[in-house]
Amino acid sequence: MNIDIYRIFNAVGDSILLCTLIKHLKVTQVTYNRAELDTIREVMKFYDLPDVKFVQRTDQGLIPNKMVDYVRYLHDMKVPLAKPNVEVSPTYATYQLSSNQNNALDRSMTQNEHNRFVKYPELNRKDITTAQTIDSLFVMMQGSKHHISIDSGTAWLSAAMGIETTVFSKNSYYFADAYFYMKYINSQPNVEVHQQDGAGVIVANELQYNMAVLNNRASVGNYENYRSQVNERSRIRW
Repeated sequence: MNIDIYRIFNAVGDSILLCTLIKHLKVTQVTYNRAELDTIREVMKFYDLPDVKFVQRTDQGLIPNKMVDYVRYLHDMKVPLAKPNVEVSPTYATYQLSSNQNNALDRSMTQNEHNRFVKYPELNRKDITTAQTIDSLFVMMQGSKHHISIDSGTAWLSAAMGIETTVFSKNSYYFADAYFYMKYINSQPNVEVHQQDGAGVIVANELQYNMAVLNNRASVGNYENYRSQVNERSRIRW
């Protein structure tokens, strides 16, 4: 089967999602408009997947399908995240408090916020961001019993590996795409997502939206745009 996608990001989370899609649909070709393929190729080494050909679209037409559309498909079809071929031997806990991306500062959590989610205080805790390569990230995650993270690629890796995972998602109250991503990851049996007001993933009301934008100092549009984007994507049926 062939699939089309507008852009493939150089991101661990999107790579795991794409591997899940490839495995579920038995994809042999991915056609794209834009792509950074280094990370997806590295992540694919940890999966038993068919040979996949990545082809850039050469005409001027824009592919309408984005990764968030496929995330909605995976959620609606109740597809579990594809598990990589690594064995987990938990001896410590891991965490990620922030992203190294300048446009993701609003996702960051404080140490005190992290401490709210600690389930195994007796375990040594390791900062997963000290892993500098894809290989070392997989190796470090193999030893984790519980991973606490912002909305990040390490959260998706932990979830896919079957590790107990807690995600503190601040921006899914005002970023429509993040809402759909978090709704899917929260459907995994080993994952618990917390938004600003507790466990679970909901569409924010206007007060929740405004408070989250204020508290996180986010630069976003108004509440009506957020709800319009959520409603538009929610109408898609597969």
